Amino acid sequence: MALISASEKHNLLNFRASHDEAMAEHAAIMRRAHALGVRVIGCAGTVYGCPVRGDLTTAEVAKIVRFYLDEGAQTIMLGDTTGVANPKLVRERIGELMAIFPRAAFIAHFHSPFYVYQYATSFVASTALARGIREEAAQGKSTARRDAFLAMLAAGGSRYPIDLLGAAGVDMTTSRPFDATLAEVNATMDEMEAILARMDKAKPPGGR
Repeated sequence: MALISASEKHNLLNFRASHDEAMAEHAAIMRRAHALGVRVIGCAGTVYGCPVRGDLTTAEVAKIVRFYLDEGAQTIMLGDTTGVANPKLVRERIGELMAIFPRAAFIAHFHSPFYVYQYATSFVASTALARGIREEAAQGKSTARRDAFLAMLAAGGSRYPIDLLGAAGVDMTTSRPFDATLAEVNATMDEMEAILARMDKAKPPGGR
């Protein structure tokens, strides 16, 4: 997923990039994603309003939508971003965008405060759990990490999540799970870069 805020002021504060800068960067990323066969969701943020800029017009949102469609995004996400959407505005805004882009596949994304922290911490925790199980399986000597993970699932909501994760071998009170997740992401990006390099090398002279 790639995201540009329809409010350029918000984009400058959040991503430190103007619309032109963000579009140039995202176009390059999307070309590489298409080359790898990766589906792309183009997300327009602050679709229903911006705490910095204020109200936005449908035309301003359509600018971002049109960019992502022109660059080959298969799906367009309309992000609330700051929790300012209301039913009336949502119906109006999505209806107007569907009229402008009748063939686009839209999905709506609504926000509540602090939800992004839940996403980030759950991603970090799940990555650490998976990595521990994979490493254990590669050694072939024990199933302790796997068994602890299954016990965590079986416990349901009987204890606080941070305690359940700790019992499964992931201590979210330290930086270790976060460091491991960053290493995992970097390794995945390195693998993608290596694949793209091989693809570029295999191209015939003057090929596309």
